[in-house]
Amino acid sequence: PQLVIEHSTAREVLVGDDVVFSIKITNPGSGVATNVVVEEDVPVGLRHSAGNELEYEIGTLRPGETRHLELLLKADKPGLVQNVVVARGEGNMVYQHDCELQVIAPQLEVGIRGPARSYLERKATYEVMVANQGTAPARDVELVAYLPRGMKFVNTNNSGHYDSGRHAVFWNLAELPAREMGSV
Repeated sequence: PQLVIEHSTAREVLVGDDVVFSIKITNPGSGVATNVVVEEDVPVGLRHSAGNELEYEIGTLRPGETRHLELLLKADKPGLVQNVVVARGEGNMVYQHDCELQVIAPQLEVGIRGPARSYLERKATYEVMVANQGTAPARDVELVAYLPRGMKFVNTNNSGHYDSGRHAVFWNLAELPAREMGSV
């Protein structure tokens, strides 16, 4: 008997999304492979509800037989992830396969620029900046600028709207691509 294991998934996945690994285990040998087990040590960047050490019992694989499995993990930290699955069988048979994927995530940074002091009855202009320093687009971004007491709202640009009940200005941005910046 012999064991060969392969697995694959998407090359890139967004943090928080599911990652589905397609696993194929085959016995290309001429004898029966017994007590076959597939093992997974869940790497940093991915997680599984059952923990970090997973095991699935295949049992017996006849010569030329192939089994297909799916492993569902969750992407929880951005970065490059190296996933390894191992097939073990009776008679010290061990075979492993590596698969690499990139977990991407947006990372927003916000700043404000304007005068430190403002005189009574004079207009002061403030600029709110947002940058996505991450590796994925940020979607449905909402910027909020709460105005201090004593400051009166005059106007804004980029389809911003003022909420007098909260004394704040709101802007909605459908998407901010990775490594891009915007201001209002």
